[in-house]
Amino acid sequence: MGYFAELILEILGYARGTPEKMPDIDYKPSFNVCCNRKKSIIEIAVSFIIVTVFSILWIFIKHETRYLFLVFIVLGAMLLILSVISFSYKCSFDDKTIVKSFSGCFKKTILWEDIICVRKVENTDEKHVIIALYVKDGKCAVDLTSDMQNAWYAVKMAEHLGIEIKEERDLTLKKLAKL
Repeated sequence: MGYFAELILEILGYARGTPEKMPDIDYKPSFNVCCNRKKSIIEIAVSFIIVTVFSILWIFIKHETRYLFLVFIVLGAMLLILSVISFSYKCSFDDKTIVKSFSGCFKKTILWEDIICVRKVENTDEKHVIIALYVKDGKCAVDLTSDMQNAWYAVKMAEHLGIEIKEERDLTLKKLAKL
């Protein structure tokens, strides 16, 4: 059973392994970073199936277990909402600005001149690297993972603009939020 769970996680891209290293890439003056579309579509489909199956079970089963199905429906709906949000996330980079947006409407613009540091954080037994950009007050303005499309170009652009890049290991979320 454990091997089956590992196979499913590997297919969905959640397999553990050694952290990725920055590939040898050329500088790009502008690019977009977004979540892996295939992975997001699979997550949306799986969460929709979970909500649908437990909704059907809710209708046809009239015992006390019915409330357990309601719990799974709520959890599946939350997973569906989070999957749709991750599908709509987009971050546009150019040599002057960074524009974060969800669904194309919740936009936040950050100037490169406000970025003071970039952290590449590797966590033990995780395959993906967290790339965090910090503004002058020490807060994390943008955080990306290396499994996102074009995420490594953000580090390359920071190198090109002369911004300090720190490599760290095993930071908690609280430590990652502040520089």
